[in-house]
Amino acid sequence: MPHIVFECLVPPHIAEPVNQRFKQLGDLLVRDGKVEQATLRVESPAQFDQFVLDQLQHAYVTEHKEEFELAEDVPGKLEECGLVDVETLIPTRLSVAVTGVHTSMNQLAMHYSRILTPPAQLPCDAVELMKEEQFEVPALCPWSVAIYP
Repeated sequence: MPHIVFECLVPPHIAEPVNQRFKQLGDLLVRDGKVEQATLRVESPAQFDQFVLDQLQHAYVTEHKEEFELAEDVPGKLEECGLVDVETLIPTRLSVAVTGVHTSMNQLAMHYSRILTPPAQLPCDAVELMKEEQFEVPALCPWSVAIYP
C-alpha cells in the first residue's frame, strides 16, 4: 500500500492539533476524490536516526535564529514567540497510508506538508518575488518526508 511518511519535531503544545489536521486532511482528500482511503498512523515519541534528529533540530534553530538569539538575553522570549527549547520537541512519525490514489503521491505529500509549514504570503510584484528568501516562512515543525509508492 502506498504511503507517505513525515518525520518531524513537534512542539508539545501543538502535537494534538497537528495530528488532528493530518486526520482532517485525509478525510478531505477522500471527500474530494483524490484518494479512496487515507489512514493515519502516529508514532510519538518516535525513534529517529541520529543524523535525521540532528538535522531537524538544526533546521528548527536556524529557521528561528532571531528568536533564539533574543531568548539568550530575554527570559521567556521563546515562549512568547510560540517556540520551545529544541530539547523539548517531540520526535513524531506521521505515516499516511493511501489507497485508490487519483493524483500524484508528490502532490499528496505537498498537501500534508502545508500543515507543518504554512504557505508564505507572496507579493504580486514580479520584481519583489525575485527576493524569494525574504518571503520564506519557517516551519512550525521541522520535517522530512519519504514517499513509498
